[in-house]
Amino acid sequence: MTEHAAAVIERVCPACGSDAASPRPQFSRDPWRVVACQDCGFVYMKTVPDYARLVEEFAWEKTWAAEKVRRRSERPLFRALDQALSFRWKFRKDAGARYRQLFGDGRVLDIGCGPGDSLPEPLIPYGIELSAGLHAVSDPKFRARGGYVVLGPAIDKLAEFEEGFFDGVLMSSILEHEMNPKALLAGVRRVLKPGGKLYLKLPNFGSSNRKVMGGKWCGFRYPDHVNYFTVGQVADMARENDYQFRHLNRFSPFSDNMHVLLTRPAS
Repeated sequence: MTEHAAAVIERVCPACGSDAASPRPQFSRDPWRVVACQDCGFVYMKTVPDYARLVEEFAWEKTWAAEKVRRRSERPLFRALDQALSFRWKFRKDAGARYRQLFGDGRVLDIGCGPGDSLPEPLIPYGIELSAGLHAVSDPKFRARGGYVVLGPAIDKLAEFEEGFFDGVLMSSILEHEMNPKALLAGVRRVLKPGGKLYLKLPNFGSSNRKVMGGKWCGFRYPDHVNYFTVGQVADMARENDYQFRHLNRFSPFSDNMHVLLTRPAS
């Protein structure tokens, strides 16, 4: 067995725990196998790299750079049209003001905070980051504003914060990477204040674009996108963890991403 073969994990369905799955070769890229759960229909990556490979070999800043090159070479006309339709990115441009509106001006945790540029002042920023290189960039920025960034896996590092510590939590492009998304949502709920909000952005497997593009859809990334959610599946998983669910961009059927707000009940 090769070193890389030994560093691959076989998963059960992260939504329902079933091991019964049907292959989806049109969505797979060797050696990364995408399957659909035979019991609940959830689509996920069956074979995934272990934690060490995710940190070293498949760090976000490395895989995203390669992904941008691939998209430009495979779909130049589609990418040019996508960039021309700038109104699709209004949410991104207004994100700082929207975060203040959603979270107030209190303590906010950015899971997967990257270089630490997402949360505007006067929010007090905290972060969890898997990449040591990005942690070294973001931690000094957050400390200068009264917070800090911890280095490591999100589920483990959430346990270091007190219950009810945060007014809000930001998870932009995170849940699709997480091998145990239910546990992550449960951990976030614990650190939110009653009435606190979790903002999620993630690829929408049920989008019209995915149905048109098939296996060339931009939401497929190998091997770091390990879950492929529909809006209904996010809603189900949220309610299992006792969140109130709201789909923020439900009137944007052509968006590749869903924007979701989960609220910890006030009582």
